[in-house]
Amino acid sequence: MPPTFGWFCLKTDAAVKATSGFGAVGGAIRTCEWTWLTGFHKSIDITSPLQAELWSIFHGSQVAWSRGNMVADGMAKLTLPQSYMLHSFSDAPTSILPLVDRDTLGPPYIKLSVFR
Repeated sequence: MPPTFGWFCLKTDAAVKATSGFGAVGGAIRTCEWTWLTGFHKSIDITSPLQAELWSIFHGSQVAWSRGNMVADGMAKLTLPQSYMLHSFSDAPTSILPLVDRDTLGPPYIKLSVFR
């Protein structure tokens, strides 16, 4: 369900590599019409899944303040960047466009992720 008119939706997610403990966070901000506004992706140090999820909320809030979901899940699982700088996207990365469409048109889904 999209947010109420005039509101935006922030979706975040995180992934932690089971073998190393290194994680990444990502997310997307969309309008009440589900139009893509921006997305983000960032590597984080060795962490637990809970800490990674909390970092995704923190960084998503920072991105939202300064300027879904399956899209957030896709953003978190993009190839790990080489630096720990936060990467912002003005357009959805090509690799997650199918997820953007499914998130816009499709039903809710249950997420179960194993990241190796």
